[in-house]
Amino acid sequence: MEREIPKREESQLNQCIRICFLGIDGSGKSTLSRYLCNELRRRGYTVSHTWWLEGENSAFRALLRMAGKRYRSQVSYPETRTASTDHTSRFAARVFKAVYPPLVLLDYLRFGIVKAWLPALFSADRVIIFDRFIYDTVLALSHDFKFVPGKQERLLSLYDRLLPTPDIIFIIDVPPKVAQERKSDEIASIAVAQKMHDRYSDLFEQIERSIQSQIVHCDNTHDLGNVKTEILQLTLDFL
Repeated sequence: MEREIPKREESQLNQCIRICFLGIDGSGKSTLSRYLCNELRRRGYTVSHTWWLEGENSAFRALLRMAGKRYRSQVSYPETRTASTDHTSRFAARVFKAVYPPLVLLDYLRFGIVKAWLPALFSADRVIIFDRFIYDTVLALSHDFKFVPGKQERLLSLYDRLLPTPDIIFIIDVPPKVAQERKSDEIASIAVAQKMHDRYSDLFEQIERSIQSQIVHCDNTHDLGNVKTEILQLTLDFL
């Protein structure tokens, strides 16, 4: 783990601080982000914790999932389509692929404004901790819809302008084998975990190129207590 984060400049004091945790499933994001939240509260800080995928629970996202399920069933089971509906189904699939990603990103922009921008209006000294962030959403859509090369990084830069940039990004990393062992009910095999790990590694490289933030890499295969202590100390030093 990188052990030094520059302290905030005087102009940054008494401002809302945003911290996010990134990593593949099984890396320990939720455990570490909630630990940091609880420890900061215990020290008197005003802290909120947001699981970024809460955004999936909106009514709008539920409607999109229903549409997506219908689209995917038509694509996955073409034998259920008749000749008369095949052309319509293919047209609907093209429309869905064109409009679904921007609609999801717009809904997450709304979610980000509510969770990342608005709290700063009511408590300037608030610390907001995110388990995942918009970067995960862009990565998922890029994978599912096979964005053309370069589009993922352009979207990262766009949303970095639309939403507040986290002051600290903790990148939590573990080998694919460890992630699969921790999340065997969700990650089918080490091969699947390796693919996820590779995609996130590319994402982290893009973030480091395009996002101006304090980025800390954490190897969470070591003693969890030590990792918790170092994350807490780095955060306190920054605050």
